[in-house]
Amino acid sequence: MKSLYVLIGERIQFYLDQYKLSQKDFAEQINVSPQVMNKIIQGKKAINAIEIQQIANALSISINDIVGEVQPSSPITDPVLFMMGKTENEQTKEKLRFLDHVMDQMLRIEEIAK
Repeated sequence: MKSLYVLIGERIQFYLDQYKLSQKDFAEQINVSPQVMNKIIQGKKAINAIEIQQIANALSISINDIVGEVQPSSPITDPVLFMMGKTENEQTKEKLRFLDHVMDQMLRIEEIAK
């Protein structure tokens, strides 16, 4: 069974195909590197709710169009997503979202440095 991230990547690619957008052009549009966009499409990068919203906005579709009825086939292993699911305090969730963002930025810097 496909992972949640693979299913989301396939749905994003579907909309890119519908709008005749290349991954590279779309990556520039949402201000990520083509390498990061490719990893999202392949399901090799954990994508968070903020990124899903940004992609949905850029494609003029709803988050539900990207996520839909997708259910993870295995327990959530991303520690930030796991902690967000267990946390009820909104300030703590916001701090976790910021931490996730910082980690993504560090990965982008690592990609650029290669």
